[in-house]
Amino acid sequence: MNDRQPYSDAVEIWGKPCANPGSFMGSVYSIVTSNTYADGIRKTIKAGGCNCSRANFIGCVLGAIHGFDKEKGIPMEWIEKTDKSVEILERAIACMSK
Repeated sequence: MNDRQPYSDAVEIWGKPCANPGSFMGSVYSIVTSNTYADGIRKTIKAGGCNCSRANFIGCVLGAIHGFDKEKGIPMEWIEKTDKSVEILERAIACMSK
């Protein structure tokens, strides 16, 4: 496997169900081949299968890497569409300041 392998093909090889190691390997592959948070999440959604478990891991890692960067981070329109996003962000900021 190399970084030129289409993401959907890699997920097909490793397995689309939640079971590991396929789900974990698919997540890692998305992380290392994506330049932005949105790209990584979109990639795993398009690959199909049980993409929720992959998206959780991908989102955590790419969110930690890119944060609120306007170009690469979590898109503000996605945050605005998330229930209780204000409360979640307030708690995250409070935890960071401890």
